[in-house]
Amino acid sequence: MIKMWCVRTGLMALLLAVATPALAMDDEGVGNDETSPSSTQVMPGDWSVSAGGVYWYYNEDGLEDTATGAGISLRLGHQLTAIHGWEAMISTGGSGDANVTDLGNALGFVPKNYELDLLAGGFYRPVIVRDRWQLYGLIGVSLAKVSFKTVIPMGFNTSGNDTVLSLSYGGGGEVRIARHWALDLEWAQYVGGQLGGFSVLVKRYFKPRSGGRPVEDAPHAG
Repeated sequence: MIKMWCVRTGLMALLLAVATPALAMDDEGVGNDETSPSSTQVMPGDWSVSAGGVYWYYNEDGLEDTATGAGISLRLGHQLTAIHGWEAMISTGGSGDANVTDLGNALGFVPKNYELDLLAGGFYRPVIVRDRWQLYGLIGVSLAKVSFKTVIPMGFNTSGNDTVLSLSYGGGGEVRIARHWALDLEWAQYVGGQLGGFSVLVKRYFKPRSGGRPVEDAPHAG
């Protein structure tokens, strides 16, 4: 599972690196000086694409230990102002087993294997600290689909899935590692007290092309 997750994440990072130059900002435009705010801060009008891994944890009912797994995550974001922005997410992949607690065992529960089929969401993303590194919050709505199957040695296995729409919240930190590139570390609780996760993402900032030419960064005083 870990090997497959590494391969998937590597492929997504390669896709991100190859695809986004077609959308890239004008590197010869205004603000090319690495000391200018445009090279170290998120600016209004910036778009971003991100790819990376998500380490998720799931606890269905409190009568089982928490199941954990690793998958891939893709993001699209847009910075509306210096503070306010939004981000859309789609994640998938990974499976994990959940052992039964002593109470669950006494009540006749059996171990289950869980797999994250789909995790999609939209978030309001306010920037709390804005610099070459930044802190940000997340609040929005997520749709999660988790499949499960029971693990009964020499018995009849059962399977099913849960699909839940839920309020989500979280936060993270971001650091610029190059003019248009950043690294995000993020935590979020997606479905109540059941599904949450930690994400590590490589992000590429860009501005869309206009009239066949990239939109230049806005000039800054000083």
